Amino acid sequence: MIVSKKTKIKRDKYFRARDSCTRILKIRCAKCNKLLFLYQKDGKPGGWLKRCYLNRIISKKGFDSSKPLRGCEIIGIPVDYKDGRKAFKLIRSKFKRSYGDPVSQ
Repeated sequence: MIVSKKTKIKRDKYFRARDSCTRILKIRCAKCNKLLFLYQKDGKPGGWLKRCYLNRIISKKGFDSSKPLRGCEIIGIPVDYKDGRKAFKLIRSKFKRSYGDPVSQ
């Protein structure tokens, strides 16, 4: 799975509320280094990745929002965030992230 120029960016109210700046992250299992999915993180770069919203996961491979997110181990726990969106609360040290190039509007 490679991030390419053809990767679709979600441009909605969450994207516009965060200065129309986004990055594509590669999320990997920390134990086996297997690529799990691509994720669109909106806003200025930096900060912890605490949760992954389902509507921001770009390459879904059969994720079930009611079951824990798994690599070799459990990486995230399903939650309903306070704004009503489904998300995975991520467990630190169980995953790795790597940044791609910033994408602006």
